Amino acid sequence: MKINIYEKISQWLMDCPDIGDYVYFNVIPFESDTASVNSSSSSSTLTTYNDGSKEVRIFFLVNIIKHYDNGGTSDLNLDAINTFDKIINYVETKNSLSQYPDLGDTCVPYEIGSTHKAPDVYITPDNPDIARYEGQFYLEYLERK
Repeated sequence: MKINIYEKISQWLMDCPDIGDYVYFNVIPFESDTASVNSSSSSSTLTTYNDGSKEVRIFFLVNIIKHYDNGGTSDLNLDAINTFDKIINYVETKNSLSQYPDLGDTCVPYEIGSTHKAPDVYITPDNPDIARYEGQFYLEYLERK
């Protein structure tokens, strides 16, 4: 049975204290203090070996939704950036400790990290009091045959 790598990443991120109580997948609910993992089409095979095994890099997005201060007179926006920074630090710390998502016996992760040190921030005109903070992450693993 083939595992769902994004599901495993979502489960793994649940241990991050700053991610919240639940991680949505490929859905971004515009409710404050929610988080989601979203797949990306930018994944690629890095190396293919003679036995059919391959090294793969998948990209995924982490989104957190936070209250937003459109006037910039409170600490809301800075607090949200700091929360996202804690998520990045969590992933980087887990990487340095070689504590990766469990991908089963056929996929062996060897690196996880973020591609940027700060998230992109998106505000919609429909709800200017809510912001989406989005960062891109990657996971590299060996897929054995």
